[in-house]
Amino acid sequence: MDVIQALARFIFLGAINHQITVIVVESLLFQGVREAARRRSRWLGELIRCHLCFGTWVGFLLALVFRPRLVEAPPIPGLRPGVDRRLRAVAAFVGDSFAIAIGGRIFNELLGLLRREVAVTEEERALLEEEVEQLKRTPSG
Repeated sequence: MDVIQALARFIFLGAINHQITVIVVESLLFQGVREAARRRSRWLGELIRCHLCFGTWVGFLLALVFRPRLVEAPPIPGLRPGVDRRLRAVAAFVGDSFAIAIGGRIFNELLGLLRREVAVTEEERALLEEEVEQLKRTPSG
């Protein structure tokens, strides 16, 4: 796989990870599931309410389903070829899982910055509108 394909897969899977995570962790659609999970187990409740926790498990699921091969594990000297191949496959899977989870976090942080910027812009607009209204009400001297 060339670098462009690997980057495209990383971005694509990171975006999927982010969207699944946001839908489950934040949306009203899964609010009942989150509450039921919290009642069943404190650990499970935290897992389904935490972006980082849930996104990591989504990364494992996406790596299992898509097998993107984003990470290559080097050969381990001195091991039998069959053992080396299996260990390298496990290492690549774990690396892919965390790479996808990191991609989801990158999307989460970038979109969070955009949301905060929009909120600041809306607040500034509201303050300017308020100031204009006050100026209109003040008699000119």
